[in-house]
Amino acid sequence: SALGPELLVDEALLLRTLRDVVARHIIPSGSAPSADDDLDRRLETLWDLCVDEAAAVFLERNQAIDILTEVATRAQAAGETRCSEVCLGALANICAHQCVARALGGGALATLPKAALEGLASDDGAVVLQALRLACSLLSSSTACRCPSLWSEGALLRYLFVLESSLLWDAVRHACDALSQILVLESGEGEGAAHGGAPGCGEAESHRGPEVSSRLLREGLPSLLAARGAELAAAASDDFGAESREGAASQGEGDVEAALLSLLCLADSLLSMPHPEGASTSASAPSEATLGKMVLRSIASSGRPDVLTAALGLLASLLDSESQAVVAA
Repeated sequence: SALGPELLVDEALLLRTLRDVVARHIIPSGSAPSADDDLDRRLETLWDLCVDEAAAVFLERNQAIDILTEVATRAQAAGETRCSEVCLGALANICAHQCVARALGGGALATLPKAALEGLASDDGAVVLQALRLACSLLSSSTACRCPSLWSEGALLRYLFVLESSLLWDAVRHACDALSQILVLESGEGEGAAHGGAPGCGEAESHRGPEVSSRLLREGLPSLLAARGAELAAAASDDFGAESREGAASQGEGDVEAALLSLLCLADSLLSMPHPEGASTSASAPSEATLGKMVLRSIASSGRPDVLTAALGLLASLLDSESQAVVAA
């Protein structure tokens, strides 16, 4: 309908939760809910309900984004990691709905990336994961190019750090997804590209798409992907013995094959970007060789059809790159 999708949950529950969150975290008063009431449980329920489009639209119209971003910032500063995690997770769910993303105003498009970047700086892996989910929701939206801080130098370094060192496979997956989406924006192939640029980009300088592929190459992303991909393929390998599997399980947590899939897609996206002018094709040969070994290991290790498809696609891209290098020589 013109008023939006029908809300199937109790509006009063959502509004009461927002009111009590404000009373506890933003404007404390004598009537604020005590720490031992059910507010934490209701806030977690709100997080879950945000996967429903109607609930997300309702919350956005009732200032939930302003409230949750402010609470996430305050909780992060106070070291209340669970509260920060829940708020960022709810924001990620809300912004994942394109109808909500299209309606975001300038205020929200400033505070949401800021909240995501603050979460990425957390020492708590669960907070970092939800911050990455929020960043991915924004980067995949029709207003992505109005969030340039999400591909700033600081943001790129955080994505790369998570990709290289995190033992939460879901965090690795979302770090890869964020970088992949940034490359999509750079290539102009995302939603809205028909308007002459990356999603949400106008003619204004501030709305330009990212230009980061050469920076990622200088940071050694191909070598990082090869090394990390080999680790993920080993963790996913059916050839592991029981003792090795237990060791791998204690080292990492989450869906390792989903992380491997995102990494393979990122590698393929990076390989498909034009080489910077004057770049030496021979300089990338060692990285492409190690990527090739990682791809073969991924094919041997995984039984998931989507992982195998991505691995074969990356292998084809590597062979095509090699043939182009031979022709150029």
